Amino acid sequence: MTNLTTATFSEIEQELKSWNGRRRVQALLIWAPRGLMVGLGIALVLAAVSRFRPFMTNQEVGLAGLICAAVGIVGGILFALLRRYSINDQAIYADQQFGLRERVTSALELHQGTIDAPPDIRRSQLEDTLSTMRRVDVEKGMPLTIDTQELVFVLAAIALLAAAAILPNAQSNILQGQRAVQQVVAEQIDRLEELQEQIEQNPELTAEQREELLEPITEARQTLEDGVESREEALATLSDAESELRELSQQNNTDSLERDLADASGNFESAAGQPLGQAMQEGDLEQTAEELENLADSVEGLSESEQQALGSELSQAASELQETNPELAESLAEAGSALQQGDAESASDALAEAGETAEGLAEQAEVAEAAEGAADSLTESRQEVTENQEGDASSGAAEDGQFGQAEGGQGGQGEAGQDGEGATQGEGEGQGLGQPNNQAGNGGGQAGGGGEGGGSTDNVFVPPFRDLSEFEGVDIELDADCEASPENCGELLSTSPTDIDGDEESVVPYEEVYAEYANTAYETLSEDYIPIGMKGYIRDYFSSLEPEAE
Repeated sequence: MTNLTTATFSEIEQELKSWNGRRRVQALLIWAPRGLMVGLGIALVLAAVSRFRPFMTNQEVGLAGLICAAVGIVGGILFALLRRYSINDQAIYADQQFGLRERVTSALELHQGTIDAPPDIRRSQLEDTLSTMRRVDVEKGMPLTIDTQELVFVLAAIALLAAAAILPNAQSNILQGQRAVQQVVAEQIDRLEELQEQIEQNPELTAEQREELLEPITEARQTLEDGVESREEALATLSDAESELRELSQQNNTDSLERDLADASGNFESAAGQPLGQAMQEGDLEQTAEELENLADSVEGLSESEQQALGSELSQAASELQETNPELAESLAEAGSALQQGDAESASDALAEAGETAEGLAEQAEVAEAAEGAADSLTESRQEVTENQEGDASSGAAEDGQFGQAEGGQGGQGEAGQDGEGATQGEGEGQGLGQPNNQAGNGGGQAGGGGEGGGSTDNVFVPPFRDLSEFEGVDIELDADCEASPENCGELLSTSPTDIDGDEESVVPYEEVYAEYANTAYETLSEDYIPIGMKGYIRDYFSSLEPEAE
């Protein structure tokens, strides 16, 4: 009896396991689409954000959609498969799902001994439960279907994501520009770090000199690390640092002194002065300082005639160095005068003082050289940024249709130069800008001597013509009348129009000159005489002139 009861319950358990397997398949068909819906929903949010701000490119939106969909559907599958159901849960679900009136639950309780009943009743109940379970239509009671509404949402989400990944997005261009800026800025930060290391490891510089040189570089690096939004800001930052280093190099520059030392070296013909003259001839300030110190130590051992000769040479050299370095010249003059008066001790002190001055100038030259090298490195960095520059402002203006044909801008100039009959350049430009582009383009060709293809300037900005004839002019008086007083303006070459034969090479490809002009402009931005509020306009102006990438 007991064995029969156990066998019957084992068959009930097998049926429950079979139903539980179908229950998991049912859960898969429910939660996999729902997980996919969640993933696609997240991807749609990302795509929507990318349409209103620079967040993701179209390719990234498509990739994000695939990743989110995959993660969502895998999450739904794992949720359905990893959920565990105890035998009690399976029994309760079976009774509820198939309307078994708690037969399975009772059979389980009888088998577990929760309900005490005679063996006959227990066996009868288990047999009845098993018989009823075998008559259940599982496919009807547990259908394997997918929710149609959820499927519609999935298909709609996929269509929207596909459209977001295919249709052009203006924010993608902005994002790519920003990332390009970030990449360029990261490269320049690395270069600034290398430049800092070079200065810090320079054994010729003192701690104070290193600190002075590192200050503009550190500030530029910090500004770039804090984040810049455009290449123009990066260029301005590098230009400011470069300008400070150029100024520092200029302040410590000893080139003119070295030239004057070389000129003054010819005064030293005596045996005692020749080593000093040789060092001065080579423009070696460090060696000059050493020779001056040697003279300070040995001058008292010279004969009277040698002292007189050396004193005269020192005095003559001092007179030639007076304008370049009064301090060094004064020490040399004192030494020369003392030697001529027979005061070797005073001359030695003066020569030692001159040696200290020359040594300080040698250190100054090291600072100038290091500053110049650092400035040159920043120039290279700035040129790299300029060469890679796509120009956010330039791109935006081009998309808005604010760039005209290049020929229109050069047409007026060409016509003005071709007339050559007293017409000013301003008038020529006015005519060119007021004409249609094709006419202006012909004028531009004439300006280049009738040649064709005088340079690629297809993106030159052409402002609309504005008639100013209704406005009254303002009379102004120039500071100098060049015709009446040529000495105020230099030599006046001619007042007649220049004849153009048509063979002149006057047209230069736009790309060849733009980079140089842009570099000059960004360097000029760091000058003090430009109002701070105007620097942004200058940057925008030169950005608008930038040639478009082909």
